[in-house]
Amino acid sequence: MEKELAKLQEKIMVLAERLGDAENKIWRSEEKIQELENQVDWLQSCVGEMDI
Repeated sequence: MEKELAKLQEKIMVLAERLGDAENKIWRSEEKIQELENQVDWLQSCVGEMDI
């Protein structure tokens, strides 16, 4: 019984680590999306200032 419990605890730790990695990737992706949105806003403001 204790061996099974130890294996389950090990699997939980591995899954928790993978979840943390996934959360970090999501956070970095959200940062990149925000940077791209800021660049689009800046470009749109530049185009708006141009005399076409």
